[in-house]
Parts: sequence; structure tokens; C-alpha cells
Amino acid sequence: MKRLLLVALLLVGCAGAPAVAEPTAIPEPTATLTCAEASADYRAAVDGILTTWDDANAVAGSTARISLSGPVQDLQAIARDVDALDPPPYADKAHSLLTDYMRRVIDGYLSFMAQEANAENKLNQANNILQQWAEEYATLTE
Repeated sequence: MKRLLLVALLLVGCAGAPAVAEPTAIPEPTATLTCAEASADYRAAVDGILTTWDDANAVAGSTARISLSGPVQDLQAIARDVDALDPPPYADKAHSLLTDYMRRVIDGYLSFMAQEANAENKLNQANNILQQWAEEYATLTE
């Protein structure tokens, strides 16, 4: 009997302990970026383009009517650079306001070149849009 008990214990011991399930890994929480963090690349691109825009706009503003075609072409090229940017979803409104502002400035200069009476009005509208853009753009840094 002792022998049988010993053999039984050996068989159970050789069979090993019952398999224990591997613990499942707990997934790491994903970090949620703030608006400022997620829009950093977009804002850096816009800031660089706006520096170029401001310089070109200053040149256009001090250029005689007859010589404006070159500066206006420069502004159009810069506006296309802004159009080519891919803003993050929450920057869509700011991006739309910026492109609208640029189009209105360009239209104002084109009207001025054509000696249209509404050129100043178009430039004033552009400045109003610029103010709206600045307020919206500021929210991207929060």
C-alpha cells in the first residue's frame, strides 16, 4: 500500500502542477495630446509662412499701382503655400479664416491695380477677417 501511494505521488509529481494561465498584460493608457501639442507642427508652418507674407505684403503696400503685379504674384504664391497645408481638424476654422484673409488682401490689391472704387473696402474686410483669425488661432495654443 505504501508502495502504491508512493507511485501515485510520483505520478502526480511527474505530471507537474496544473498549467497556470499567463497573466494578460494591462494595456498602457494612451496619452491625449493637448490642442497646443497636437497643433505645434501646423502652427510652426503657419508662423513661418506668415513671416514671408508680412514681408511681401509690406512690399506690396509700398509699391506703386503700376508695379504691383510682381508683389501680388508673390502674395498669391504664399497664399497657395497656406492652402497646401493640412491643418489638424480643430484648426480648420483658423485655417479657413487665414486663407480667406489672404484672398481678400490679394483681391484688394487687384482692385487697386484696376482702379476700382471698392479696393479700400476689400482691404478693410481683409483686416476684419485677420482679427477673427487671430482670435481663433490663439485658441490653438491652449
